[in-house]
Amino acid sequence: MRKVHLRWKLSSLSGAKELNKIIEICDRLEVLGHLSVNDGGVVQLVEIELKEGKSIDQFSNLEFFEIIEQLEENEDGILVTMLCTHPLARSAIDLSNIHIQPPYGIDRERGMELRIIGLSSSIRRFVALIRIALPPDSISILSINGEEQANSWKGVLTNRQREVLTHAIKRGFYNLTRDITLKELAKEMGMARSTYGEHIRRSESEIMKNILDKLVTDLGKDVKGIENAQRVGRLGEVSMTVVRLPMLPGAEKVPWVASINGKDHSMPIESNAILLDVLRDQVGTLGVKRGCDLGTCGCCAVLIDGHPRLSCLTLAREAEKSEITTVEGLADGHHLHPIQETFAEYGGSQCGFCTPGFLVVISAFLEENPQPSDAEIKTAIEGNLCRCTGYQQIVDSVRAASEILVAGKRIQDSTDPKNDPHPGLGE
Repeated sequence: MRKVHLRWKLSSLSGAKELNKIIEICDRLEVLGHLSVNDGGVVQLVEIELKEGKSIDQFSNLEFFEIIEQLEENEDGILVTMLCTHPLARSAIDLSNIHIQPPYGIDRERGMELRIIGLSSSIRRFVALIRIALPPDSISILSINGEEQANSWKGVLTNRQREVLTHAIKRGFYNLTRDITLKELAKEMGMARSTYGEHIRRSESEIMKNILDKLVTDLGKDVKGIENAQRVGRLGEVSMTVVRLPMLPGAEKVPWVASINGKDHSMPIESNAILLDVLRDQVGTLGVKRGCDLGTCGCCAVLIDGHPRLSCLTLAREAEKSEITTVEGLADGHHLHPIQETFAEYGGSQCGFCTPGFLVVISAFLEENPQPSDAEIKTAIEGNLCRCTGYQQIVDSVRAASEILVAGKRIQDSTDPKNDPHPGLGE
């Protein structure tokens, strides 16, 4: 079976208050199995090695962990059944086509480790959830078959992708204690950061697809409920075997309410739905673009209560009862936001795919800093990738929008007949 291995150093858990409290109580907490899942949370079989002078009763002070029953105690630790009510744990169990593989847990020496297995799309969604709540120090794919794996990558990756990926691995980009940045790696290879990052992203994507195909092949002979399907790929239409893995069913539907671009919306959503999916597929705000699905391109940026957030890494339930603004909501009636006007005037938008993310992020930035320097502008947009403009036109657009805002000017009504290329339309 192919697994994705997530690792956190103890120092990386400092922002998670509940995990810090656990580390203060015990030297090791290991989840040995999931006993049941219900509306209250996940019942786990857990082995705990307490710190000297600490008591199992101290777990009663934790918000998301409750000791149900102490089963036994020996030199290895205390075996208990525990109820975990943390939303992330429930979301992980709810995800279909993914399995959280015990044992896993926290150790004072090794930090925290988690192993997951499943379909690549489900693994990608779970990793997105993890990156929102607690970004791991490393994400690695456990080895497959030695020589067979090495040979298979030659047919999967391009020469350039293998060159970039090999460089990243040798320079420690995937190490647990990584101290090299994507920008530094790109500079060493003499290419733009966005180009280097795209090679990495595509390499990782192709590797995951290859692993999935191997997983399906390995399981096909042993799993019941196999059905025939058609797959359309680069070589045309070919038949394949689709295995329905024995996973838990999909997430339950829950009510969801939010104000989107000034209009109240109420609808049922899946409990683990990503905000990007809800906005595009259920609300219909297609200005929110799907780019990398990994939080690296900025195409999916929206404002949540006035603050920029990446909707591909945000659970919809996190934004419940919030004010959400997409690019469709930036204009004031028929009057464009200054940054929309200047993007058009200064060529800040070319192909346009990245534009919504830039506009949303910049509008919030100018709200906070109406007179930014060029250095501040570049810092503000460094999380948004553009492959067309070279960024200078975008910086010029932000500078021009700043001047409009500071002067208190109002953009001319875009429906004025003198400016309307389609006069009379919509009357």
